[in-house]
Formats: sequence, C-alpha cells, structure tokens
Amino acid sequence: MIQFRLPQYEMRYSNNGDWVSISERSALESLLDNFDRVSPIIDEMLQGKEILIQNSVYRILKPQPLIISD
Repeated sequence: MIQFRLPQYEMRYSNNGDWVSISERSALESLLDNFDRVSPIIDEMLQGKEILIQNSVYRILKPQPLIISD
C-alpha cells in the first residue's frame, strides 16, 4: 500500500536566510493574512513556486510517498 505524507511547509527570511520548517497552521495563517484567495496560492506552491510575503519566502516541500508493507 502506498500512502502520502502531508505537505510540509518551510519559510525563510529574505533571500539569504536558511529554510526553516513551520507548521501548516502558521503557513496558512500567513497566507490568509496576506491574500484574499489562498487556494490559487497553495496550488502554485504545490507546483513548486516560492511565495514572497513581506520579508519572508514560503514554500511547500513535495510530499514523498510512504510505502507500507502489509
């Protein structure tokens, strides 16, 4: 059976910072605070686009499949 992990969100401050894992809640709250419609933004992130919000950059790591043997 193959299952997929939930997407993992990362952010960094400016273009020179290191990527840091953040919770889904934190990422979605930032998107909601800055965009009227978040579904198109999440779709772009799932396609690999990095989103700039003020002085931060957000991205979603591509979910990796988990192979579970029965």
